[in-house]
Amino acid sequence: SEGNLLLDRIFGAELVFLSLAPDGLTGARLEAEFDRVEASLRARKRIPYRIPAGGSEPLGVAACAVAFHEMLSQMQAAGRTPEAVVVSFGTGGTFAGLSLGNIIAGRPARVLGISCAPPGMPAAVGVASTQELIEGGARTLAAILSSQPDRGTPALGPLGPSELREVLAQIRPGDMEIDYSQAGRAYGATTPECLEAIRMTARDEGILLDPVYTSKAMAGLVEMARRSEIGLEGDVVFWHTGGIPGLFPYSAEILRLT
Repeated sequence: SEGNLLLDRIFGAELVFLSLAPDGLTGARLEAEFDRVEASLRARKRIPYRIPAGGSEPLGVAACAVAFHEMLSQMQAAGRTPEAVVVSFGTGGTFAGLSLGNIIAGRPARVLGISCAPPGMPAAVGVASTQELIEGGARTLAAILSSQPDRGTPALGPLGPSELREVLAQIRPGDMEIDYSQAGRAYGATTPECLEAIRMTARDEGILLDPVYTSKAMAGLVEMARRSEIGLEGDVVFWHTGGIPGLFPYSAEILRLT
């Protein structure tokens, strides 16, 4: 978005743009561009570190699994029971990590991803499938906990080879619940429902959502609550993934509702 581009420029980031129409965006095209830019950096004696689209890779998934357990421990300390965790689904890294954390904890909650785009977005930008992300995150987390036992938590416990095999064997289709009903016509294209979610959440809760990700997730949560499909047996956690700078380029659309 223009907001994020402004921040990139303020912080002095060197930006490389791809002249690709949305229907020409493929994992192969992105991979080739990554390779080209990395070669250029190495020629300048720089050390590149590749971060896939959305940060959706095993290390990020492992981090989100740990975050799930931090959330769970906080809720347990407060005497609360999570029925569901609702999060925006884009390239899938955050969703995969929360799902992995939920699996390791014995599935105390339903983890639901509300997609911000029609099906196929992760593959279009070269990101692995959700199941592959969960599996890769589990292996990464096991490696971290094995090499640095002090990084573990009581909720996570030891995650050695035998525990890892058990986690990988337990992954099932129900762990990857993704709702596309709020996706709209395209990634980055607003919907009346997501714009209303921005207005409602700001005025009722004092929380800002962005037009691309979190507003569509909140729109999905609101619709499920209205249909009494969620929140009947415990607390519902809305996992806010940020994105506030994305609000400002959409000001004209948002203000039409206010």
